[in-house]
Amino acid sequence: MGYEVYTKVADALYPETLTKAINEVKTELGTPDALVYNVGITEPDGEREITNELLMQRYQIDAASAYHCAALVATDEFAEKKGAILFTGGGFAKTFQPILFLKPLCIDKAALNAMNIVLHHALEPNGIFVGSVLVSGVIAPGDEKYDPALIAKEYWKMYTERKEFEVAY
Repeated sequence: MGYEVYTKVADALYPETLTKAINEVKTELGTPDALVYNVGITEPDGEREITNELLMQRYQIDAASAYHCAALVATDEFAEKKGAILFTGGGFAKTFQPILFLKPLCIDKAALNAMNIVLHHALEPNGIFVGSVLVSGVIAPGDEKYDPALIAKEYWKMYTERKEFEVAY
């Protein structure tokens, strides 16, 4: 489609790697127009014990690093560009039945959903749009509902229209 894509590698468990990657993008390409945080550990729990250590590690990856990235991009320059911060939330963490074999993810997506609401209201006066697509199923290529190409249309709609800041998908 004629789009140029540049990539940087970071690990959401380590916020300093996210800082480095985002700062490199800003240096090399300038202030971005959008940030999409589409991170979530979807490894089934199985018989694993859900420990405090596991919950804290997953929270860092699934939610806290989302906040970290949002804080890094939500600058005056980003606001001048009418920037958008988009999260992949979890419908199963809000009003739908939790997916019980993904306990930490359900907990973390509930926190991310709340973070979306807080950041939307906090950054809206600055001209920054914050929104979340609440995916309530397992994303899989070729799936008639949860194919990434179909879900991407929801992100694009949210980015261009900027009406709803929370869309259940």
